[in-house]
Order: sequence, then structure tokens, then C-alpha cells
Amino acid sequence: MAPLKEKNRRRIPPQKKIEFFQEKILEWYSTDGRWYHWRKKGLTYYQYIIAEVLLQRTKADTIAKFYPNFLKEFPDWKALGNANVKKIEKYLIPVGLYRQRSKRLMGLA
Repeated sequence: MAPLKEKNRRRIPPQKKIEFFQEKILEWYSTDGRWYHWRKKGLTYYQYIIAEVLLQRTKADTIAKFYPNFLKEFPDWKALGNANVKKIEKYLIPVGLYRQRSKRLMGLA
């Protein structure tokens, strides 16, 4: 027999829980969320992917300062693919994990 607490607990369907959570997160974001370059509408897949790779294990505020300059230096897959891996590593030093990220980016390009 289930404990009394479990028996009396109101059951909320999973979909309702998800909708409630989505609503609360969006309310929070509208008042407290931060804006970053990679949240702008109309970005290319390249710009989104670069943001994802750069954000791995790094604070968003750190990447926010770095991201626009990275895109100026390497504006598309072709520019990134034509770059020397050492140049990419040197460019990524300020955000850390530069060897892993440069290899990952070169592999993607």
C-alpha cells in the first residue's frame, strides 16, 4: 500500500509540467535574461555552431566579448577552413581550451 502522502498528492500530467516550466522560464527571461550576440535572430548556422563550440566549458560573458571579433576574423566556413590551425589556436588563447577548440573547429570546417 502506498504511503498516505503519495496517495493524496495531486497528479499533474507531464505535458502540463513542461508547459508550466516553459512559461516560468520565459517570464524570468523577459525580466532577468541577458542578451548575447548569438541570440540575435537571423544568424547563419555557422554563427550558431561557432557560438556552441566557443561556449563549451566557458562563461557566456567571456565569449560575449570574444565572439564578434572571432566572426570578423573567420566570417564563414571557408575562411575558417583556409586558416592555419596555429592561427586559430593563437586567436582562441584568451578563452582557454584553445587546442581542443581549434581542432574541433578545423574538423567542422
